[in-house]
Amino acid sequence: MVAREFSTEQPDNRTGHALEPDLKHPDAREDRERNGQRQDQEDQRDERLHAAAAEQAALPAAVPAELVGNAAEDTWAALDMDSKRAALTALVTITILPSGSGKAFDPELVRATWRN
Repeated sequence: MVAREFSTEQPDNRTGHALEPDLKHPDAREDRERNGQRQDQEDQRDERLHAAAAEQAALPAAVPAELVGNAAEDTWAALDMDSKRAALTALVTITILPSGSGKAFDPELVRATWRN
């Protein structure tokens, strides 16, 4: 006796070839759901990467990208004075208003404004 292989796929009546698997089958539904979830995760990852790239592209060249986000404080602390100065020069304009002659320095007369 010859062993036969049985297929759960239904043959196409015109050609005798198997059709695509029955998409109503529970395993096919689970596969579609898993593929959909995987695609959603990949889409979210791509969106985060594009957002990070756009954020970095928007920063002036003197500003390290690590100064944006959760590690900003640690990154700032690790920078040398020249790098800090370059980052501040790229990001803000500092103006010291006149205080009048003979008066002590008043920090209230210091203005920092973001550059465009």
